[in-house]
Parts: sequence; C-alpha cells; structure tokens
Amino acid sequence: MQTTLKALLIGVVLLLGGAGAAWVTDVCYEDASAVVYVFKSFTIPGPDACKLINGYLANTNCLLHGNACGTADNLHILFQGAGCTFTFNGTTSRSTNSGSITLCGPGCIGAHSFSKIPCPVSRPLID
Repeated sequence: MQTTLKALLIGVVLLLGGAGAAWVTDVCYEDASAVVYVFKSFTIPGPDACKLINGYLANTNCLLHGNACGTADNLHILFQGAGCTFTFNGTTSRSTNSGSITLCGPGCIGAHSFSKIPCPVSRPLID
C-alpha cells in the first residue's frame, strides 16, 4: 500500500512540477541576411491554432513579439510580429521548416528565405 501511494505521489509531483514543460523549448529561424530570430519557450502551433511569439534577435538588444498560427490544412505556419523598428510576416512549410519572410519599417524588404535552425547560444545584449 505504501509503495503504491509513494508511486502515485511521485507521479503527481512530476506532473505538477513541470515534467510536461520539457516539450517547450526555444525555436530559432534564420533569414537570408543571416539574422537569427529566437522565439523563447515556443511550440509550433497545431492546425487551426495560434501561439504567442516572445523573443529577440540573436546577439542584439532587439526584442520580438507577435503570433504564429497553423493553417487549417496543417501544411503551413503563418508568422506576424514586430521588433525594434520593424514588423515582420511570413510563412513556413511544416514539411520543410522553411519559407519566406517580409520585413517592413520604414520601407518593406521583399520576401526572402526564412528557415528553422538549431538555436545558437545567445542572449539579448544589454546597452
């Protein structure tokens, strides 16, 4: 009886203590200019679902915020957001983890490549 109770308590502690949080990691994308977008504690949204984006551009003090949504057909992820002095929007394919991004502010830079990459070790810089 005590062994069963201990096992049950350990299971509850692991569940409540964040064992599921291991699924949430940083996700990074790189654009054609080698700029790395770090989305902190981000999970790719499922079909017809959205997730908040909070993060930064690697090796800068530029913070990012926005949204990412999975398309209903489960084929693409749509991104939109802002950081420092620009806005961004783009699309990536679920099958290739790559697509295109458009940056605006004050003018717009046409769509260019945007691909998921392993996250580098970086932190926002402090002035």
